[in-house]
Amino acid sequence: MDKKLITLVSFGLVLVLMGMALGPVYGEQPQRQTTLRMGLLPILDVLPFYVAEEAGYFEAQGVNIEL
Repeated sequence: MDKKLITLVSFGLVLVLMGMALGPVYGEQPQRQTTLRMGLLPILDVLPFYVAEEAGYFEAQGVNIEL
């Protein structure tokens, strides 16, 4: 009987903790605008970053980036 009670209490505690961790967030979170500064080498591998900046993909996702 004692072992069943400990198991039941442990299981209940795990459910409560999971509910707290995975529960919904109430209200909107204020969004902070931060700028991501990237240092890029002048090689062809970084070309997609410049193309994405010119096409406005970063702004469409709400990311401020400075190359």
